[in-house]
Amino acid sequence: MNLTLVALYGPKPQALAGLLLEIQAGLSNQLGDAFSPYAIEQIHATLVGLEGYRTEAGILNSSLLETGGAHGPMDLDGLFRFLLHTPLLPLNIRIGGFQRHASYPLTSRGQHLYARSFVLRRREAVVIGWPVNNDKYPMSLDRLRRHCMNYNVLHKYHQGEADVDNDLFMVLGRLNCERISPEELTSVESYMRKLLSSRQPLDFTIGVETLSVVAYDDRSLPTSLSRKYPLGKIQDKVDSLGRMYEQK
Repeated sequence: MNLTLVALYGPKPQALAGLLLEIQAGLSNQLGDAFSPYAIEQIHATLVGLEGYRTEAGILNSSLLETGGAHGPMDLDGLFRFLLHTPLLPLNIRIGGFQRHASYPLTSRGQHLYARSFVLRRREAVVIGWPVNNDKYPMSLDRLRRHCMNYNVLHKYHQGEADVDNDLFMVLGRLNCERISPEELTSVESYMRKLLSSRQPLDFTIGVETLSVVAYDDRSLPTSLSRKYPLGKIQDKVDSLGRMYEQK
């Protein structure tokens, strides 16, 4: 198995669940059975991946191994303690309401927030939100992910020192791309972005109580095949979590 640190896995605030269901319904209406929606409980937001391998030296982080550098083992106990007490949490996240011609003080992967608010990528339908505080857009999620490196946990989109990832993304379901033309994908993306921009912005909180470590074999985290460990109840389970990693 592998591990990942996620938010909102399982029950969700009513307003957020309603919006996610509305987006899924729009996709099903546009794509038919070429779109396979996830169960609402399965949808989650990844904060940082904890994927790795168990070695004699400890558990090595997969993202760090891919960089080719020499790093020590992940300090999961230290990471969990940091997350329980960091002033970077809670985060206020906003989804929807991003206007195509509005000016925002940040971009996402070099693109306007409207264009990134909904994307179809690699057979997945993804909705994206960002931290907002009194209509300002702090880089607090990026900073939180960057702090994880203090515990030898590298966020996979921080491969370079200048890389930034302030996106909170949630995968809503899978696409059968063999049944969807490139033109149709572009059209559906445009439709869903317009749908989201027509809604009032939805703000919700990512706090310690929403965070979980999930042990999985399937990256989509189906609830019937995954094990959820709420962050607030995890301190006495660090050793048993470590034993779940594959030996390398």
